[in-house]
Amino acid sequence: MCDASYRYSHWVRRALCALAVMLAAFLLHVPAGFAATELIISVEKLEDRSASLTVEDVVNLPFEPASQVLAEGYRSPVYWLRIKVAPSPDGSDGVMLVRPTILDNVTLFQRGPANDGDWTVHPASGAYAPEAQVWPSTQRTFRLPPSTTEVEYYLRVESVGTIAAYISVLPFLDARLLGLQVNIKQATYLALMLFVLLWAVRMALVTQERLYWLFAITLVVYIVHNIQFFGYVAIIVPPDSRDFFSSLFRTNVFLASIVSVIFHKAVLMRYRPAWFALKMFDVMMIGMIVSMLLFWFGLGSFALQLNAMFVAIAPIVFLLTAFTARHEASPGLGAMRVIYTLLSGALLFWVTAMLGISQAGGSALYGAMFHGLVTALLMFVILHLHGRNLIENALTARITMAEMEQRRDTEREQALILEQFINMLTHETRNAMAVVNMSISVPSFGERQRQRVSDAIAALDGIVERCSEAIRLDRKTHSIKSEVCDVGTILQTLCDTNPQRARLVVTGTGSCIVQSDPLLLEVVFSNLIDNALKYAKDDTPINIRYGLDRNLCMIYFENSVNAASMPDPARVFEKYYRHPKAKNQIGSGLGLYIVDGLLRLLGGEVFYRSSAGTVEFRVSLPCCT
Repeated sequence: MCDASYRYSHWVRRALCALAVMLAAFLLHVPAGFAATELIISVEKLEDRSASLTVEDVVNLPFEPASQVLAEGYRSPVYWLRIKVAPSPDGSDGVMLVRPTILDNVTLFQRGPANDGDWTVHPASGAYAPEAQVWPSTQRTFRLPPSTTEVEYYLRVESVGTIAAYISVLPFLDARLLGLQVNIKQATYLALMLFVLLWAVRMALVTQERLYWLFAITLVVYIVHNIQFFGYVAIIVPPDSRDFFSSLFRTNVFLASIVSVIFHKAVLMRYRPAWFALKMFDVMMIGMIVSMLLFWFGLGSFALQLNAMFVAIAPIVFLLTAFTARHEASPGLGAMRVIYTLLSGALLFWVTAMLGISQAGGSALYGAMFHGLVTALLMFVILHLHGRNLIENALTARITMAEMEQRRDTEREQALILEQFINMLTHETRNAMAVVNMSISVPSFGERQRQRVSDAIAALDGIVERCSEAIRLDRKTHSIKSEVCDVGTILQTLCDTNPQRARLVVTGTGSCIVQSDPLLLEVVFSNLIDNALKYAKDDTPINIRYGLDRNLCMIYFENSVNAASMPDPARVFEKYYRHPKAKNQIGSGLGLYIVDGLLRLLGGEVFYRSSAGTVEFRVSLPCCT
């Protein structure tokens, strides 16, 4: 798993480096990149709200000054531009480029030489008119004949969508270089988007997270939309199918808006924002679906404007949702708010240009690209951070599971060792008991002695059997023979039958009655007494106290020891642990381990405490209610 985590981190580092390189390449191509000779002298515009004016009509109408960037939003379906063009310095043909290519209809008119009312209509070239191509290109271009004086052109721009265009007139060679540069920019952008899409699919397969699938679907819709926006679809579409594919592009505008809302809602709802913020997502989604239906029923411009209105409120909804969220989720509230603040700013920049509010020159050309790129990269960041947290959590969980499995394996191995030890001890003890039984079967041996020895053998055999059952404690196969027991009686009996009973001092207050297994309690108390006798100073008393503490029966075993032979508190109940000073005495290191295990099985506890040369084991058992 560590190797997998390393491979993931290494892959992401390489992905970020590749993204940085491609983004730098994209940004370097956004400026002009070379000293193009712009031939436009002046631009004027005229709004045609009725979309019915002809070139003869507009010639004598007043135009207002404008720039090469036409960003008018949805105010009117048609605009006329009067463009004065200077002659090319090298005497070559001029080329007018009108971008983006997705505008519905663009027509260029030039008055005849005699100004007698005749007009020349220049055919648009590029993918939209393959028969009149200036050069093989997706760009909408118009080839202008060389001239020695200024020439005035009238350009009619029509679109059912937003009116956003960038007009440029360049000498033939400069226009060719600019067209090449535009293609490089678009290819770089699409490569970036495809790279992020592949990353999203990979993360979706690795994590099985719904978010990554939604992100991948959103990117697919964006990429298809941009391919249509760049005019690449027009290359393969027959001329008689252009209207259908233009409608398909507009439909994809709605789809891009809808899937974007679904995706962002899925991201933000994990932070549990205010309910009304999430309801606004639903309102936007329903509004966009209604807009798409209206578009299919023939209300094209109105439907696109309605959709644009819902897109325009998206930055507000994003910020409202981000800053009303109160629940921590990966990759954190702070990171999410920063990213959605940046995203809202980028979206606001694009929307204002799309609606004609902003006159930023690059928006007409790069608005959709800028919005798509910023959205993809910011969502890449937030989902990468989320994915890193998922990988780290999965790694931690697997490490924990591996540790638990290793611990279980160790415990099983120790239980097996202990079982082998007990089997050996049982075998040897029973052999000895068989010899004793044979000895007491001699007729000269008294009946009273024979009964005492037989009882002792039975008790010893029972203890050995219970010790074997304690081993099965680890396997959860141990059975309890529960009955009412008097703790004081059990302790007194054990002390009276102990060979060193003179050292054992039992004191008690009240009656400690418990519901437990008396034989296992004898095993517990016998081990604690034997442990005290074994490690106490010679001829010192072993103090055993019992009494009631609320609903618990408390039993204390206290004795004095040398400071050098005090056990390690952290290991005192560890299986097979023995103090180094005790190696010269008979023992297996199992006594206190069995005490701890049996008491847990019986619902009790044992605690160890040492101070000033004294050790104390405190046993607690629940009393009968």
